[in-house]
Amino acid sequence: MKTIIKESGVEKVLSYVTNGIDWAKDFIGNHGAFADGQFAYDSEKDVYLCEKETYDWWEKVFADHEQLESRIEELKEIHGCEAVDKVIQLAGQVDLEGSASAINKELDEAFNQ
Repeated sequence: MKTIIKESGVEKVLSYVTNGIDWAKDFIGNHGAFADGQFAYDSEKDVYLCEKETYDWWEKVFADHEQLESRIEELKEIHGCEAVDKVIQLAGQVDLEGSASAINKELDEAFNQ
């Protein structure tokens, strides 16, 4: 997702790739960040505008979730899908920023990995 940082005018790309598909726009939209004003679309330039703090926050969330997804796939190969999915459910509902950390904590405790 092409993005321009409002403070500097620097163009950057936000990306959240799973199974070869970039889900950044869908993920951001599903969490209300277009509706709440975190991003504004510039149709002339075909880019999204946001503040640096917003960009950095989403970039970290995406990196955390991409790493978590890789870890989950590895654990499923070792322990099976059902066992890993049960542990993931133990993390419960937490805010988006802390969800990868909460799930990783449960996986650490359950599988000592």
